[in-house]
Amino acid sequence: MAEDVFKYMKIQYAIESLKNGIYAGKANDFNDPYEEKDIRYINDYRICCLASSYNKMLMWAHYGNHKQCCIKFSVEDNIVYPVKYVSDYNITRKHIEEASAEMFFYKAKEWDYEKEKRAVCDIKNYDVKVWKKVEDEYYLRANPKIIYLGLRVDLKKPETRNLLEYVEEHNLSNKDREIKVKLCDLRNDKYEITTNKQFDYKREIK
Repeated sequence: MAEDVFKYMKIQYAIESLKNGIYAGKANDFNDPYEEKDIRYINDYRICCLASSYNKMLMWAHYGNHKQCCIKFSVEDNIVYPVKYVSDYNITRKHIEEASAEMFFYKAKEWDYEKEKRAVCDIKNYDVKVWKKVEDEYYLRANPKIIYLGLRVDLKKPETRNLLEYVEEHNLSNKDREIKVKLCDLRNDKYEITTNKQFDYKREIK
């Protein structure tokens, strides 16, 4: 079984992610200071932060002001788990004291809008079938399915064009694993992001 997950990212990192998988970062590089509080061996972990859909308005606003992209990936089942949003920090204390990876699956309620999912890599003991190491970086192995371009994306920008050309080259040689490209748009009947039905990425690079 496989599970679909989504990763919001800058377009400049998209090709790297298509090649290697979903980047797993260090907790002490995140914007929530509680991610690293009281954790002694913080540098032994890498965390893959994921979303549950591509059309979250706040996620687009916070991660690139609708000018970047979101990629839909398929990952193996039972690797990614939802984050639990709680009011009391002491709920996570036992996980921290036990040095359990579960400590990274709790966040303050203020972050609830993200509906985040995570996968955690213990770099001292990880499954190479699940995680890929490239030099000093770690990636969750995943199959890219769809690239959603933000509704304000600059299609003429070199990094955007490079991405589209990479996808076209990939698709020509991987007919059984084609990557779709969609352009985000706004619905007319409700406050919600959808996709532009007329968009054809191939026409953008001709």
